[in-house]
Amino acid sequence: GITDGIYFSDLSVTNTLTKTPDKTERLGSLLEAPPIGDDYGRRMWGWLVPLVTADYTFWIAANELGELWLSIDDDPANRVRACYAPSAVNERDWYSYPEQRSTLIPLVAGQAYYFEVRVLQDFYV
Repeated sequence: GITDGIYFSDLSVTNTLTKTPDKTERLGSLLEAPPIGDDYGRRMWGWLVPLVTADYTFWIAANELGELWLSIDDDPANRVRACYAPSAVNERDWYSYPEQRSTLIPLVAGQAYYFEVRVLQDFYV
């Protein structure tokens, strides 16, 4: 698995994360992608526009290694890692590791926030 030495930085070397997206869609309340096999990396990104000004908590679950990055505004350059799954967890298992949960993040209604999800699946070296 990931502990064998493959990391997100390896993906940026292989294709510089510039490949044209395979799919574009508007999502509702859950950002979720179906598994597509083994030995792949996936990146999903877009803009989150909250309907209510509040402090939000984010969670992530991934079959191998996953990260959720969130910007303080609509600019991808301002993103920081909000939470991550350090190892494989079951689908929608949000509580296996404390790192899967973000701290409270204040968001303003109507403002766009860039987000990015990165997932690595069953890489072996």
